[in-house]
This record gives sequence, structure tokens and C-alpha cells, in this order.
Amino acid sequence: MKDTLQLFGQVTIQVHDKDGNLEQEVIKDNLIVTGGKGLIADRLISNDTLVPSYIRIGSSSQTAALADTTLISHQAAAAVTSTVINGDTAQYTALFSPGNPATAISIEEAGLFNLQTGGVMISRLLTGTITKTVTSSVTLIWTLKVNG
Repeated sequence: MKDTLQLFGQVTIQVHDKDGNLEQEVIKDNLIVTGGKGLIADRLISNDTLVPSYIRIGSSSQTAALADTTLISHQAAAAVTSTVINGDTAQYTALFSPGNPATAISIEEAGLFNLQTGGVMISRLLTGTITKTVTSSVTLIWTLKVNG
């Protein structure tokens, strides 16, 4: 008997203005990179490996690749504030509040990491151009799903 295990990822990005009104919502599939696959395999045998706990945003539109280990042009990081496990799905949520980062940026890439700096990148995606002003907030909801 042969069984197949696949890992899929999807990210919902929500931009809210200073009054909390939803300005933009984008849903994108992401790439689970080689380091992320290794981290997940390591978690099967060890509790010593840190779990995904930070989402980072950047400004590079360079194509995502399996060998990526970090964002190409990192601009800011936010701690995961909510983790939900539901059957074969894990969901991580982070908020980039007003002032994070301190200047307006065009978000082009995002990554899920196990540390605020350095560490292992689990997955990366290209967001398309998303404008984050100093007064706006951006929520990223990162979903990882295991399918057999």
C-alpha cells in the first residue's frame, strides 16, 4: 500500500484603513519551501524545533523558489497572535498594526517563520502590490493544510 502526503498553503491578506474599514482583501496560494518541509518533518520526531511564530513582509517581487530561506527584501515582522488547529489544517494570524513598519511600503512578498529574525522560513508567497501606509493595518492569515 502506498500513501501520499501533501502540504498546501494559502494566505488571506486584509488591509484596513485607520478607521478599521476593509480596503482590500487578497487570497493567494503560497510555496512551502524546502526549509519548511524539513521543519515539519523534524516536528514529527522532536519538540525541540520551534513552531511558526512570525510573519514577515517585504518589498521584492522576485519569484518564490523551493530553495528560498528568507525574504528577498525584508521590511517588517509581526508575531503570530492566533494559532488554530482544526483537523488537518493549521492557521496562523499576525497583525501589522499602524506604525509597523514606520514608513509606507508596497508589500510584494511575505513569509512564515519560526523566529522574528533568522530562523527557518516555512513558506513564501508573492502578494502582488499591496500598499501599507503608516496609518493602515494589515492582517495576514496563513493557512497550512495537510492532504493525503
